[in-house]
Parts: sequence; structure tokens; C-alpha cells
Amino acid sequence: MKEEVASNEEEVASSENDVVSIEEIVRRLLDENNTQKVLKNSLKEVLPKKLELLVLIFFFIIASSFTYIFIENSYDAIKFAISTSNGTILVLFAVTFTAGALFVSLLNEKIIAFLLYATNEKKGRYKTPYSGFSWQFYGIIIIYIIIIAFNFLAQILLNYSSVIELCILVNPVVSSIFLALYCTVIIHILYETGCLAYNLYQILKLSVIGLKMKNMEGE
Repeated sequence: MKEEVASNEEEVASSENDVVSIEEIVRRLLDENNTQKVLKNSLKEVLPKKLELLVLIFFFIIASSFTYIFIENSYDAIKFAISTSNGTILVLFAVTFTAGALFVSLLNEKIIAFLLYATNEKKGRYKTPYSGFSWQFYGIIIIYIIIIAFNFLAQILLNYSSVIELCILVNPVVSSIFLALYCTVIIHILYETGCLAYNLYQILKLSVIGLKMKNMEGE
């Protein structure tokens, strides 16, 4: 998605002559207000693409091999990973909400019209820069909520269930795979958060360009 926002930045000047009525803007906003559609597109937006998937698979293989060979106590390693990531995820969760608020504050009439007017239809999927950023934002928030809920339940089970501890200790292969998979998911969500920050930076530049164009019209 970050490539789409970057490429659309060059079209701002040419879009100045495009007239988009307020009715059209409202219609496009309402079209993207379906809960099921937003949920489906949000998850699609943050799922790894082909190259990203290959990198994550490679990382998963290396991580699972490393944890199986070098980590003697998988139980302590899993507890450490979950407790460590929990604080980081909570901070990034708050940062992502701040990014969403900043996105809203950067919007003006020209930027809103451009983000809703510029389209990218790929594989029959209608998409605007506005919807792309929104879907990515919602997708990251959904994954953060899932991870926070999982960490909460996992910490309870790890601290108060002797059965879970025994299962982890007697199944080092399964434990190594789980730990590697957990770390892979965390790495991917960190990458998506970085992409969100990049896209926000692109929109900031669009906002500056739009403000400059408005000042030139005033002169």
C-alpha cells in the first residue's frame, strides 16, 4: 500500500482540475461504511504479500531451528517472549491510535477529495488511497487486539496451569514451532506498523502540497 500512496502523490497537481462534488464524496464514504466489507478488506490489507510471505517463512524456519537447538527451557522462553512483547504491543497500540488521529488532523478539502477520487482497481477490488490507509489502520488495530487478548489468556495459563507447563516441557519441537510462529507474527505486525507510519508521512506531504496550492490560489 505504501507504494500506492507514494505514486499517487505525483498526481495531486493534476487532480486540482478534477471536480468532485460533495455528494460524490459522501457517497464514496458511505460505500466504505459496511462493517463486514471493512473487516474483510482490513484483514486482506495486512496479510503478507508474496515477497513478504517468503521472507516470513524464511524467518520462521530460522527461528524454529534456533529455538529448538539453543533454547533448553522452552517454557521460560515462551513466558519471556509473551511478557516482553505485551508491553511493546500495548505501546504500539497507543501509537497506532495516535497515527489515526494525526491522519484525521491532516485532512483538508483538497486532500479528502483527492484521497477519495484517486482510484486503484486491482483484481476487481475497488480501492482509493483513503480506503487503503483506513483498511490498513483497522487491520493493524484488529491484530493488536487479538495479540493483546492472546497474551492475557496465555499469561494466565502459563502462570496457573501445571498441565500447560508439562505439555511445553515434554514437547520441545511443538514448543519451538509455537515460539517461532509467535515471533514471526510479532515481526510482521511491527513491519505493518512501520508501513502505516510511512503512509502517514506520504499523506503529510500531500497535505503540505495541498496547502501550498491553496495559498497559490489565494495569491
